[in-house]
Amino acid sequence: MKKKIAILTLPLGKNYGGLIQNYALQEFLKKNNFEVTTINRRSNKKSLFRSFFSFVKNDIVKKKILRNKVKFTKSEEEIIYSNITGFINKYINITEVINSNKKLKKTFARNNYHAVITGSDQIWRPAYSNFLYNFYLDFLKDINIIKMSYAASFGTEDWEYSNTEERECKRLIKKFNYISVREHTGKYLSKNKFGVTPEVVLDPALLLTANEYIKLFKDLNFKRDGLYNYVLDKNSKKNEFINNISKFLNLEVFSNQPKIAYNKISKNNDIPDYKYPSIESWLKSFHDASFIITDSFHGTVFAILFEKPFLSLVNNERGASRFTSLLSSLSLENRLVKDLNTFDFSIISQEINYESVNKKLDELRIRSYDFLKNLKSND
Repeated sequence: MKKKIAILTLPLGKNYGGLIQNYALQEFLKKNNFEVTTINRRSNKKSLFRSFFSFVKNDIVKKKILRNKVKFTKSEEEIIYSNITGFINKYINITEVINSNKKLKKTFARNNYHAVITGSDQIWRPAYSNFLYNFYLDFLKDINIIKMSYAASFGTEDWEYSNTEERECKRLIKKFNYISVREHTGKYLSKNKFGVTPEVVLDPALLLTANEYIKLFKDLNFKRDGLYNYVLDKNSKKNEFINNISKFLNLEVFSNQPKIAYNKISKNNDIPDYKYPSIESWLKSFHDASFIITDSFHGTVFAILFEKPFLSLVNNERGASRFTSLLSSLSLENRLVKDLNTFDFSIISQEINYESVNKKLDELRIRSYDFLKNLKSND
């Protein structure tokens, strides 16, 4: 009989990176003969749109949305997020919505889970979580279960916890059986603030190979080549930079995001204009691109997985340490653009030695695989 594993991560929604890392961890565990369930922990019974809005961190964006005062109906939201919900329904084994600690405790009490994995993504960043203590497994007081964090992230090198949060999370993390983080800065913060020494492991998305993602979009019949612009926080400086790179490389720019951004909501637009593309087409865009520019951590991950020439724009608000930790571990620091004004264009012409990158990546995979083998420690 397969042992049951529960995954507790940030609410699944329009965050493609958060969704794909959850999928990847689930698939890896399934390959290793576990039965896997994702815990659908949410603050309350919000729609995907309202759940997404609670995670919008940019105050300017929030103000624009509130100023426009446009609300989508339930049926409109279903259209906008149909590709995302479709992927979740098809590929993610997920519980019903759990919107309270009471329901969370009941779920674990009635299911004989062998282990619970908290992670990955920025689960330990207070600003990103409405239930921070849950990600330190505060609800598992009387249940015999393996407690593990996998590639948990603080999202930043800065300490963002209040004194109360620090004290409580320090107490809770001491009860974990196995602790790992995604960034080297996370290891430092854990040692300095909590007195524990976690292992540094790969983001779950990197546990799978490129071929394991290709199978998701192999039946899509479109192909886009050119410069893939996957920038989340757009502005005029970034647009100018991307256009300059496009001219330098003589490549057309393409993107794969909603036609109308969420910060430009207006009832004058058609609802399909807000519709998010499928996860499958999102992945295929990285696969097909000739060159990639992104300010997304998981955008960087898939540029590497599909062995593409790329540039990663530092995104300090979302957390720069994620980029530096990953790229430095693969000797790709020169692909990180910290200042658009002083960027050395000669870097674009430097070919990435993916034979060397993949060798390092395989070594990091083995270390991450070995950490997850702890789940079989009680076999």
